[in-house]
Amino acid sequence: MMSSDALYYPFSRCMDSSTLKQYLLLFDSLTFLDVVDDDQWRSQLYRGLEDEHRGYLAYRDLADAMPWLRKEGVIKVKSPSTIASTHDDLTVAATLSDLADPAWVKAADPRRFDLATTSLHGLPSWHVFRPKIPRGVEAALFDQDELRMHLLEPGTESTSWQLSYAAGSSLSINVHLGAAEQLGLAPITDSLLHHELMLRKLGRVDKVDSQSA
Repeated sequence: MMSSDALYYPFSRCMDSSTLKQYLLLFDSLTFLDVVDDDQWRSQLYRGLEDEHRGYLAYRDLADAMPWLRKEGVIKVKSPSTIASTHDDLTVAATLSDLADPAWVKAADPRRFDLATTSLHGLPSWHVFRPKIPRGVEAALFDQDELRMHLLEPGTESTSWQLSYAAGSSLSINVHLGAAEQLGLAPITDSLLHHELMLRKLGRVDKVDSQSA
């Protein structure tokens, strides 16, 4: 029987224990794309965000089980720094295309689905470590006037950057899709918002194709 393995997106970890159990009934393994390999550190990072949104509390149910699940091989963690497609021109172009679409940016609002998130300057934000940011996207956030609003607070090599939720959603979706193709994994999500955003991306591509036909 051929193995069936999946890559979870767009977040670094699935936080809902019931959802994770369902995934492990459907797939032989589930991979997370995460700069943080240390499960204890990942748990502490989410605990540090619990005051921002109660949704982060859900990870407590999984934190203790994660080392055992990884030891059994049903959960895997890959660093984006090991994924060549993270910095591909296609990944960069797809992200910049999303952020150039006002309707897509407006739709990328976590408050519509009460998703766990933080805020900065009164705006929903997305924490991301630098290895998960395509180099071309990072350069564009600094260099292009129309994109600077998406860079809420730059970080360092060891501290997270805060991006607009739209920018974080876009680069994470595109980085994960590239990784899924490179690793031969099925991309799956439990986020209704990001499923909707994926459909919007596909609709934009179909529209371009029909106009050029």
